[in-house]
Amino acid sequence: STGKRTTRKKKQKPVWLFPSMVGGSVALLGFLVWMLTGTSNQNKVITKNVDPSNLKSGESNATASPDTSSDSTSQSNANSSPSTPKRPPAKPREVDPLAEQFVFATTENSFPWLPPRAAKPYSLEMLPPGLQGLLVVRPSVWTSDDMGVTKLEALLKPIELLWEPVRKNVGTTIADIQQVSLGLYRSSRDEGYPELVYRITLNEPTSVGTLKAKWMKYEEQPAGEKNHLWATATDAIFTHAGPVDEERKITQFTWGPINLIRDLAEIDGNTSAITRSLEELWQLSDSRSDLSLLVSTTFLFSSARNLLPSINGPLSESIQQLIADKTLGFAFTTSLTNSWYGELRILGRESAESAKLLKEIRSIAKDLSNTMEKKLVETPAHAYWRALAIRYPQMLRALDKHLRFGLENGQIVANFYLPKSAATNLAVASWMMLQPSSFQAASAPVASTAKPANQPAMPAFALLEHPVTISFEQEPLDSALTLLAEELNSSLPPNVPRVTISINGKAFELSSVTRNQQIRDFRFKGAPLRNLLTDLASRV
Repeated sequence: STGKRTTRKKKQKPVWLFPSMVGGSVALLGFLVWMLTGTSNQNKVITKNVDPSNLKSGESNATASPDTSSDSTSQSNANSSPSTPKRPPAKPREVDPLAEQFVFATTENSFPWLPPRAAKPYSLEMLPPGLQGLLVVRPSVWTSDDMGVTKLEALLKPIELLWEPVRKNVGTTIADIQQVSLGLYRSSRDEGYPELVYRITLNEPTSVGTLKAKWMKYEEQPAGEKNHLWATATDAIFTHAGPVDEERKITQFTWGPINLIRDLAEIDGNTSAITRSLEELWQLSDSRSDLSLLVSTTFLFSSARNLLPSINGPLSESIQQLIADKTLGFAFTTSLTNSWYGELRILGRESAESAKLLKEIRSIAKDLSNTMEKKLVETPAHAYWRALAIRYPQMLRALDKHLRFGLENGQIVANFYLPKSAATNLAVASWMMLQPSSFQAASAPVASTAKPANQPAMPAFALLEHPVTISFEQEPLDSALTLLAEELNSSLPPNVPRVTISINGKAFELSSVTRNQQIRDFRFKGAPLRNLLTDLASRV
């Protein structure tokens, strides 16, 4: 008997660009691991601990197997109370114990799969205020023999790049770590990259004295009346609230820029408020997952605008075109406990926008395998991944067969179940496919063809960084934008399509702004287009 258990009726949930579910999840895995080291109206209870991959084709199911692992939380001083934030700290929703005991199935396949477990949100303790994105990874899962270490060699470089700062500054090896939580924050320097904060969860409780012995370059400093940091001029480490006790054993500590770590010490390492859009996604996160990424879209394409292009330019451009102006945030979660489960959630700005975006993503996912097959016929894959490339379209078809979409409370949801062994093959193949040289034939050279008259349009992120020189004393807003477009186009390469800049008249009317509003003393020399547009917007 299930008592009063409320069955999870799959309201349609929203998704993500498909290369973001496959290649994107790897790019984000590569990024993070790089930065690191439905039911129908008649639901029925079937059984306990059933692997969804064993169900017949057409059945929608989800396992809800018990999991005794829990997200480790930091030691904090319960008696200390930080200054009250504008919004109260986010609180995890309660989990129905029955949701961990039963498996649900239905013949209806138009709803997303139920996840393997009820959501148990990550702890936000030991993370500074102002969180804009969170990447959580369990390193042991991705480096175990089950994942095929030799196959993951393609990802070793980004993993090393991610983990090198921690190894160099903190002296903790991946083998000592149960979980790494990477917080993304706005940087005071407008360079288009986020500030990174590492929350390290250790496998075993370790004394502060033992850890301190590895932090030789750090000096102990007071932080407020009772807390202490280990700090240099640029970065710092926070272990726990209260006086220093080298015999005290801890399982978590946080390392990052000194200004953010001081903010963390001021609130005694307790949970701080997060933005409402990020909180909606966080509430449905599962702290027992093997990899999770939650991020604010506005932050990703503004303060962290250079992050995705630095990982993969084409993927970044596709993601930006698909979701940049239509969404508030997205989350990707994956787990390899029994089978491979992956879930993408996208929070739309409006319900109507979410439904439209869901339809677009569904279409991309459905056509992706055929599109990839056609591309491989027209342009042979490079020799370094040709053996995988030949099989890649079939991998995508297998994924598409088990990929389901829907809308749930304004969120687009896409999720899938596949055999555990599929994770390595899809991850590595997708990552290789996204590389710039992936479709350069290694054999006989292809006959040369005439270059098209025009080059492709410049990607939005590159266009916004393009330097422009402009100067005028006084012009109406309409004329100022025309002049800006002329100066921009005159500085672009000859064969790049021209750019037009126009006013959204309706939006201006609603804001009581006229086209004739005067712009005075507008002078910039070699400044990014982004800065010029920002300055214009601030003057109206």
